[in-house]
Amino acid sequence: MRRRCTGRSKIMRRLC
Repeated sequence: MRRRCTGRSKIMRRLC
C-alpha cells in the first residue's frame, strides 16, 4: 500500500 508522501505520521513517512 504505497500512498502519496503525506508525512502525517512517522511510520507513514517511512512507507513513502
